[in-house]
Amino acid sequence: MKALRTVLRPDGLRRLGTLIVSHFDADHWAGLQLLGAKAKPSELAPAVRIAYPRLPDRAPDTFAAELALFETVKGTGVRPLDLVNTWRERTKITPLPLYREMVFEAVGRQWRVLWPPRELPPHQLAALIGAVQDVEQLAKTLAAAGDSTLKDNLEAARESPLPRDPPEEGGGAWPESEALPSLPGPDNDIEEEQSYDHDSEPPGRFPDLGKIPGEHRAEFARVSRRLARANNNLSLIFYDLKQHLIAYGDANEPVLRRALVGSPSHFRVALAPHHGTVPVPSVVFPAADACVSQAGKCHRQRWCRHVESHGQERSCVNTADVGTISFW
Repeated sequence: MKALRTVLRPDGLRRLGTLIVSHFDADHWAGLQLLGAKAKPSELAPAVRIAYPRLPDRAPDTFAAELALFETVKGTGVRPLDLVNTWRERTKITPLPLYREMVFEAVGRQWRVLWPPRELPPHQLAALIGAVQDVEQLAKTLAAAGDSTLKDNLEAARESPLPRDPPEEGGGAWPESEALPSLPGPDNDIEEEQSYDHDSEPPGRFPDLGKIPGEHRAEFARVSRRLARANNNLSLIFYDLKQHLIAYGDANEPVLRRALVGSPSHFRVALAPHHGTVPVPSVVFPAADACVSQAGKCHRQRWCRHVESHGQERSCVNTADVGTISFW
């Protein structure tokens, strides 16, 4: 947070007109929530859009499930940690769900969305629905055992659902006039189990499960990992039309292989997918003057997967090695 404020400089928050949540894992939005919570209304722009991947019609509770898990571990209520409501209390907020074949404006540029599609492939959708159902079942199990925290958090998170479609007017996003190439490959080529090994970081994504009853911690970790895998495949992949920057969120190789067909072959800066921990499809993966892995120590050991498959070792850098990087 300190590094972000340093880069933004004293008036930086007032220049933040669009926040982009690549997907719904807490490590990709909790910092933005904290940034808003610590800001005074006078420090913020008078209106802010929060962009995020469109939630599937049949899995609208994806964000609510992630939020409920996160808040249960932290031991706080849903309202204080809700990203959208935190910013809404301080400035005017416009939610902006995005999907393939849309363009939006931010920082004076136009950005094209490559993923997710408006309708997810059946296998990916089934994985997402199954993950949310696992969270619901765990909430019931814990409540039956006398701990209703997860159940209460899930119900509270559902009270303010994220819109699944862009605003009809004034939202600054629209379908492209020239359609992107159709998505290739069979619908079931995106597997639920991906190459990123969530199990290697026990007890899952959360370092401290002390607030979870001991006999349910293993199941909590399993459910959390499953939701994380499904969330990764929902990651926003987008780039600016001047080809300065492309961002991949936590997309894995099968998603990248489908999303990048027909995209530009070179960018000035790329943010490596999944913190630089996954191999990338060499045939369609773009080159970059600088490719940045936004990584911590737990990700650093898997960086070789990205470097070896991207094939441009001299241009790939890892923040676990060099610290914060700014491009101007």
